[in-house]
Amino acid sequence: MEGLIANETYRLDVRSGEYPPFAGKLTKGQLESLKTMGLYRQASQEDRVATIIGRLLSGDPTGGKATKEQAMYIKQYMKWLNSGE
Repeated sequence: MEGLIANETYRLDVRSGEYPPFAGKLTKGQLESLKTMGLYRQASQEDRVATIIGRLLSGDPTGGKATKEQAMYIKQYMKWLNSGE
């Protein structure tokens, strides 16, 4: 349950403008994993990125392996979240 809460908290923070979205790219493997999930085939790029970052944040293996850039972004997000800003 904690993973789901972390994922949704992140997505809400980004959608509400509380935290800036990840501006980097997804890996080929991450994009391929989204293609296997019908819902995400037609999703916007922003939704696809938020989905993968949220999954990485929550430890969901369907997020794939985080790149260095993604890992740094997640670390910065967690620092921001824990600071209460």
